[in-house]
Amino acid sequence: MSGDFRAIAGFPRYTGEATFSVGSAAAEYPGSNLGTLPLSYPWRSAGLDPAQTTITATFSRPRRLGLVVIGPHNFSLSATYQVDAYFDAGGTDLMWSSGNIPVWPAVFAETQVDWDGGRWWDRTYTPEEIQGYPWYRPTLIPTPDYARSVRIQIFDPFNPEGYVQAGLVELADALRFPVNPSYGATYGYKSRTETQEADGGTKYRRRRNKPRQFRGTIEYMGRDDALGSFLEMQRQLDVDTPFFWWPDPTDDKHVVRTAFMAHFADLDLQSYAAFDRAGVPVNIEEEL
Repeated sequence: MSGDFRAIAGFPRYTGEATFSVGSAAAEYPGSNLGTLPLSYPWRSAGLDPAQTTITATFSRPRRLGLVVIGPHNFSLSATYQVDAYFDAGGTDLMWSSGNIPVWPAVFAETQVDWDGGRWWDRTYTPEEIQGYPWYRPTLIPTPDYARSVRIQIFDPFNPEGYVQAGLVELADALRFPVNPSYGATYGYKSRTETQEADGGTKYRRRRNKPRQFRGTIEYMGRDDALGSFLEMQRQLDVDTPFFWWPDPTDDKHVVRTAFMAHFADLDLQSYAAFDRAGVPVNIEEEL
């Protein structure tokens, strides 16, 4: 996919300002959970009819919207969705529409699949492979603009669980990095599995959810961007408020692996890299 591959951070974020309404909600899983933490308190639909799996978010005043994220979710591999953003609170003056698109992209190259494995055509996960992990589906609005409301329609009539659910709908502007982190940046999982060793030497292990991490540095960022955007982001979010991290918006194949709700692992210091240039660290960890 061609386009601007510079990393995106969902900032400023407006999720906490939105009022959410849903087509239906199971008992103890209200639509208001879509705008609050922790992620383990989701909204859950009462059924799978499209009228029951629609989400609407409304702002009290226009907000510059560039990023809409659903997740963590339980959408099946055949699910599709559509995001519509509106200039007005009533949802009549359309600002932008994604159209109906698949929730799950292809996540493997042709060389990684075979005919007998059952995924030659779609090159995505199997139902067994998606169990137990926090999956996100981000949608980038190509030209951010000021919206009063957003409608998300989820089409998942064959979900084997009989409902759809999501822990959050993240609504934010899309802060583009002026340049990407330098080569040498690291990423991957942080294991939280607990290990206990018996007297005889046998090790017993209890697996716990593991957060993804990213650590890197933008070596020469313009000082205005470094202070006016990224230092300001640290000030406003600290280490307790999450944001959406999307390291390459053009990489559809690996978006479910690399893009996630994150928080700063630490407020690492910027550096004076050169005249009118700053070294900006990026040290983040997934919000679980």
